Amino acid sequence: MGSTADESGHKPTEEPEHKVTIAKPFAVSKFAVTFAEWDACAAHSDCSQVDDHGWGHNRQPAINVSWDDAKRYVAWLSKITGKTHRLLTEAEYEYATRAGTKTAYPWGDAIGGNNANCAGCGSRWDVAQTAPVGSFAPNKFGLYDMVGNVWEWVEDAYTRTTVRHRRWTDRHG
Repeated sequence: MGSTADESGHKPTEEPEHKVTIAKPFAVSKFAVTFAEWDACAAHSDCSQVDDHGWGHNRQPAINVSWDDAKRYVAWLSKITGKTHRLLTEAEYEYATRAGTKTAYPWGDAIGGNNANCAGCGSRWDVAQTAPVGSFAPNKFGLYDMVGNVWEWVEDAYTRTTVRHRRWTDRHG
């Protein structure tokens, strides 16, 4: 978990690289939570309405959501499905994103072109707005858009080796 100083896109908060054991299997949604899903929670009065910056709802990823909002969403999802849902831990998120690779990105060590929505990533949405979920190829675990596009909240609180919110690449640079 984490990265070395010479890894592409490295941030000092990702140090030191270290081994982590994930004790139990876990499941992950193949897409980020969409505005359509968020709006269903809001319609039940369990989630607040959030601003979409005029980029639309439906398949757009939900944005402007606080960590507390994300916790309310998973509590609502648990209630309506009858199954326990929670935010991933930082370690689970990184494991799911890397999808068994040891490279800086799930597709290799270079950001490349049109692999994600971030500054200089070569997508039509770069720095302009969020991309609809599923706009880029999935990683080897079948998970979409795990790099760039939007912030992903995780369960852990910030410490020297874990951060509550992490994005592998920032769509604003």
